[in-house]
Amino acid sequence: AEHHLDVHHYQFLLAVTDNDAYNTLVTTDWGPEFGRANVFQTARDKESWSRYALPASLGGRIVAQGRGYGELQDKIRDGWTCRVTSLSENYTYEQFCADRPEAMILGAISENGRVRFFVGDDNGKVTAGVKLLHFSKPREKAVVS
Repeated sequence: AEHHLDVHHYQFLLAVTDNDAYNTLVTTDWGPEFGRANVFQTARDKESWSRYALPASLGGRIVAQGRGYGELQDKIRDGWTCRVTSLSENYTYEQFCADRPEAMILGAISENGRVRFFVGDDNGKVTAGVKLLHFSKPREKAVVS
């Protein structure tokens, strides 16, 4: 049976499963449809093992600051979630980083609504008016006595 998936409404493809080979296959196959710059995946958990190494031309661009699915799954179990934080003149990127040093910055939404995922440690130009996409643990609740 042949299936058709209409993807023209989507800008990006993000492959995040526990199967590194599947993520690589999906992003490689859909790369021409979305454009190689618009297919992303988590880091391969076994990439450091030479037996499992793949050429850089296969797969998507690595997001989540190079973290693999296993590490992300552990953090989800610990209560981490994806969040959006608005930056402004009063609450800058530097202040966000100081408040949440553990946060994984995934990308940003510009003032005109354009989404951009960050690859590696590149956080691009992040200024007031941008909404920051991040994966972070819940904030500690203040104790009132």
